[in-house]
Amino acid sequence: MYKTAKIIFKPLTDNEENMQSGIRNILTSLVYNGQIISKYVVEKRGNCFVATVTATGEDALEKENHSNFAEGYIDYFDIETQLLGDAPFMAEPCSCEKHSYLVLRHEPGTFTSPVLCGDCGREIPLYKLPNIEEKDENFHIVTWQKMYEDICELYITSLSDRFTKRQITDCNSQINKLGAKNAGRLEERTGIPVYLFVNSPMTDWYSRRNTVKKLESCPKCGGTFRKLADSAVDKVCDKCRLAFMEYVDI
Repeated sequence: MYKTAKIIFKPLTDNEENMQSGIRNILTSLVYNGQIISKYVVEKRGNCFVATVTATGEDALEKENHSNFAEGYIDYFDIETQLLGDAPFMAEPCSCEKHSYLVLRHEPGTFTSPVLCGDCGREIPLYKLPNIEEKDENFHIVTWQKMYEDICELYITSLSDRFTKRQITDCNSQINKLGAKNAGRLEERTGIPVYLFVNSPMTDWYSRRNTVKKLESCPKCGGTFRKLADSAVDKVCDKCRLAFMEYVDI
């Protein structure tokens, strides 16, 4: 369960610049490693700094889950963490012991993990994913997630222009190629098949059309889909590692 938490930074240095940059860098690293979501508040209380955050799990703030980048700044502080309670508006994360496959899928307007368990459809906090060599690999996933969010926002505010719609729906667009690369990295890390979700077909928000033609074959290779039931997605192309729904609108 996601938790509302406080991180209390007690400075071990008198250098004000080191204090503030250290806190910013630690919190940024926690976001990029999937340990907290990007919405947080920092306040100064006496000689201490207190960050109120949403942690992505009960053990998300444990030191062993930190990235190498965070560890470079932790020595500036005596750090205390307090779990305040459940975050009520966050979905319950995946609790499956094993996953038959994973889906890399970003939901516009959400700021939690874009990695879903294919079996239960629930998200898996990024810090719980295994690492191969370094402890900084989630940076690539989080930056892709942020870029995808920006493109979706631009799509909505620019009246469904062709460029942003293509980025979202075309499996060969720049943003989806980057997503496929991240899915491939994730498959190497986990040893589990990872599919990139592509939001295709998709209607125009500002069009009178209310129906779209369903995809009958993979738009990348032309191959036959494998249909899934009771899953995070409706159909996948095993060759291209792409996943689709019958119809999805952002």
